[in-house]
Amino acid sequence: MGVTIELDVREDLRQKREPFEKIMNAIKPLQPGDTFILHAPFKPLPLFPIMKAKGFTYEAEQIEKKHWKVTRVLIIQNYTYAFHKFGHTQTKQRPSRISNREEAAQRKNGERTK
Repeated sequence: MGVTIELDVREDLRQKREPFEKIMNAIKPLQPGDTFILHAPFKPLPLFPIMKAKGFTYEAEQIEKKHWKVTRVLIIQNYTYAFHKFGHTQTKQRPSRISNREEAAQRKNGERTK
C-alpha cells in the first residue's frame, strides 16, 4: 500500500481562506497507489473533475451535517487502478486510456489492431 495524506480544510473555509492551492500542494508528491483524504464542510463537487483529470478516483461520505470526508486514490500505472473504500483497497483491471486512444486512431486510419 502507498502513502496516505490527510488534509482538513474546514477551518480554512470558516476563515474564508481559499484552500485550492493548499490541496494542490498536498497532492503533488503523491505516487500511483497513494491515498489523499480531504475533510471539507461540503461535498467539494467543483474539485471532482480536476482530481479526475489528475488521475484520481474518489468516494465521498457525509460524516456530519457540515463534515464531508472525500477519499481519493491516485490511479496506478496504465492497466490498474485502486479504489479506496474506507479502509479497504480493491484493485481492478482496466485498459489504459492511452492504449484506447491509440487503438481508436488506428481504426480511424484503417490500420489493423491486434
